[in-house]
Formats: sequence, structure tokens, C-alpha cells
Amino acid sequence: MTLPNNIEEFTPQGHRVLAPFVYEGPAAKAIHRLKFSNRPELAQPLGQSLATEVLCAHIANDSVLVPVPATPDRIVERGYNQSALLATALARKAGLRCLPTALRRNHFAPHQVGADKAQRARQVVGAFSANSRFISNTNVILVDDVVTTGATSAGCAEAIEAAGGRLIAVVAVARVL
Repeated sequence: MTLPNNIEEFTPQGHRVLAPFVYEGPAAKAIHRLKFSNRPELAQPLGQSLATEVLCAHIANDSVLVPVPATPDRIVERGYNQSALLATALARKAGLRCLPTALRRNHFAPHQVGADKAQRARQVVGAFSANSRFISNTNVILVDDVVTTGATSAGCAEAIEAAGGRLIAVVAVARVL
């Protein structure tokens, strides 16, 4: 798997991104298998690799992990939410709390695969909402499998902030260069 030159970067929206791999080669293949080939067991080692990034970034241990929510049809299709599995594995390894139901999808969106930056941004407008009971006055680490344009994290951040939380980082297995 290819390691990026700098594991920390920022999305165009200014959100801190921590990702141990570039989305290519073996990393892309592992994520694709997790998402599309019914390989949920891959979430464990991938999620544990995220713990190193979180611990090395010295993120406060009062932060909570919140996975990017999948649509109900994607959960039926896959049988699981890959981001929730990654967040659970990360939580165990890093000793952080995971709140898998703190965010939800408000509407069904087409697959982001193949969408350009503008399409991705349009597809996530109003797509997420956060439960203020879980998020209010909380530092949140968003967990996703891949960060491409930052549109999904921006949509999630908007919902987190509307519920009174603060997105302090996005942690993903890989990022697109």
C-alpha cells in the first residue's frame, strides 16, 4: 500500500484529514473489497491502522468517533455500513467512544463513484442530520473509508455543527491525491 507523503491535509472546506494510505493499489483494492465484495472482516485491520493516525495526531481522548452514515438501501445491499465497522475497530484500538447513530442520512443519494467534484457537492446538500443529544458540545472525529473531494465530510460537518458539535478531524483509510 502506498503511504502519502504527508498523512495530514485539509479538505477545501478546511477540515483536517488524517489518512494512512493513498487510494490506489492494494489500499484501493482492500477498500473496494470491504465495500463491494462482502468482506466486512477487512474493517478490523483497516480500522486498527486508523488508530495509529489518531494517536499520533494527539487528538483529545474526550473526542467521539462518528462514522459517515450509509443509506438504508446500501446497508441492505452490503449487509453493513463499512464506515461504522471501521469506526468500531478504531474505537477499540484507540480507546475512544464510537457513536454509530449520531449522524443519519436524510435522503438517498446516488453512488459517489464516478461523480465529479461539483456533482458530489450537490449530492450531499442536506443529506445528513445529527442527533444533538449525542453531538451537542462534543468534539467529533468523522470516520470514512475514502476522502475524495471532501464533499461528504463537508455535509457531515454541517450537520454536526448544526447540532452543536465540533468536527475536529476526518479520519479515513485512504485519500485521493
